[in-house]
Amino acid sequence: MAPVSDKALLEACWALFGSDLRVSPEFLSYLQLSSVKRAFRLWAKETYSDYS
Repeated sequence: MAPVSDKALLEACWALFGSDLRVSPEFLSYLQLSSVKRAFRLWAKETYSDYS
């Protein structure tokens, strides 16, 4: 897997969890892949009507 820049990671977290999210090292260490996948699927369903 290619490394992700800090800026890209912050932007992805804000896109999925809201721009008011305070991203900290503790938050990132607590973050679980299953939560990210679930948030992405919800975002995609809300954003794209043809996504299923």
